[in-house]
Amino acid sequence: MCWSGYALGQWPGQGSCSTTQVDFWKPPSHVNQTVDVHVPRDNLSAVLDLLQQHSIPYHTMIGNVRQAVEKHMQDNHKARARTAGRPARVNDFDFSVYHEWNEIDDFITDVQQTYPQIASLSSEAATFEGRSIKTLKLGKPSTSGETNPAIWIDAAIHCREWISTATVLYAIDQVS
Repeated sequence: MCWSGYALGQWPGQGSCSTTQVDFWKPPSHVNQTVDVHVPRDNLSAVLDLLQQHSIPYHTMIGNVRQAVEKHMQDNHKARARTAGRPARVNDFDFSVYHEWNEIDDFITDVQQTYPQIASLSSEAATFEGRSIKTLKLGKPSTSGETNPAIWIDAAIHCREWISTATVLYAIDQVS
């Protein structure tokens, strides 16, 4: 991941940037709503010129995305260092930080081992890297022989969707 020289800015959703490369982090959805864009350093002056030509107000939210990401990663590393070397456990899992694959795997394995009466773990496939894709099923077995109502929740499908994993892990923690 290379964020060097990128900036994140915000301006009201007016005008067009069709000839300038920007990455919409909050795309336009209706007239006069603000949009958040990620602008490569090479395109920054063109974007600023376009905004000024059309009198579109804007402000910089993050002046240097790379520095912000690096600071976040350092803070995250410090927070995770508190449990370094220990498997992620149900009783001390920190939901306020980003967790790596092995920590998530340890957590869902611990949920199954801590709550075997309601949790079952299976693996039906593998990732491109050969990692097991696990399914954690929570619920009490039916005593009537009928199928219980169920919901299916996916997480960790795409790397930029890290919040879905954190949300599902938190939900698992609350249900188990």
